[in-house]
Amino acid sequence: MFVRSFTRLSIRRLATAAPKAESGASASGSKAVEEKAASGIQKKKAHKAKRVLNIPKSSKEVPDVNTFLKKIGRGATENAETFENDWKKFFTMNSRKMKEEGIDTKLRRYILDWREKYAQGIPLDEIKLPVKKHGGERRKRIYAAEKKVKERIAAAQLRKAYRKKANVESIQKLKWEKLHSQRK
Repeated sequence: MFVRSFTRLSIRRLATAAPKAESGASASGSKAVEEKAASGIQKKKAHKAKRVLNIPKSSKEVPDVNTFLKKIGRGATENAETFENDWKKFFTMNSRKMKEEGIDTKLRRYILDWREKYAQGIPLDEIKLPVKKHGGERRKRIYAAEKKVKERIAAAQLRKAYRKKANVESIQKLKWEKLHSQRK
């Protein structure tokens, strides 16, 4: 089935074509098309609509912004002066304003995530950053291969040191035997 996308220009054309239509059926058809097009434009602009702010009230555990930032951790308290300990300013400040204030991206996303969770009633708790094992998932094979190479080098160095020590001991033993055999 053919689906037509409506642009502003096509809506204007349809709107100007409606009065020229002679029969009532075609005029009502163009109104339906115009309404469809208008609803499409409304859908396109729906994502730009302002969100209704849900500013939760402070609690005994979290009386102010500084406490909030301290509880979520990850060094968020370093940016406490940005919010001036103002609860309303903290919950109304968006990501762009935080960026302008100099909060780095990871911390900004972390703060915004916890702010939303707190508004939903989820208790605050620090989420520690995970520590990469063996260089991370992508480097796992490379890390394992490098580790094997280092182990082989270390084992070869130990064998070399052992051989050297064994050679020195055998030389000393021969010297000792030679020295003691001459005395007899």
